[in-house]
Amino acid sequence: MCLAKARALDGGAATGLAQAALSNLGCYAVNGSILIPPAFGTLGNLGRNTFRDSGFKNVDFSVTKVFKFKERLTAQFRAEFFNIFNHPNFGNPGNVLSSSSARGATSLIGSFGSITSTRFPTGDFGSSRQMAFALKLIF
Repeated sequence: MCLAKARALDGGAATGLAQAALSNLGCYAVNGSILIPPAFGTLGNLGRNTFRDSGFKNVDFSVTKVFKFKERLTAQFRAEFFNIFNHPNFGNPGNVLSSSSARGATSLIGSFGSITSTRFPTGDFGSSRQMAFALKLIF
């Protein structure tokens, strides 16, 4: 299916730039839908900003209070909140080729365009709402 589409783009020739791009980069074919790479030396016909993400949204908040005890003793309390509204920030859609079909063209198995991760690894500041409290004594 992908090879026939690439051969049609090459004008029916046995070999061509569209078929060379297909053999190097593969295609996406699911339920009759085909997505093949553009021929080498061309830009293709996919519009600008077709695969846009939802943007990055993160709000951090910090509160500090200083307590003075006489002249030489000071206590500083700090509370920090990361991603205070707990907004998920997903990664961009995936585009990894994962298997080969019987016809020799590489295709995807249900992973093209799927979001498989968040922007930050789990446990890192930014992945979910996290709070930190600190008390510092200065003498």
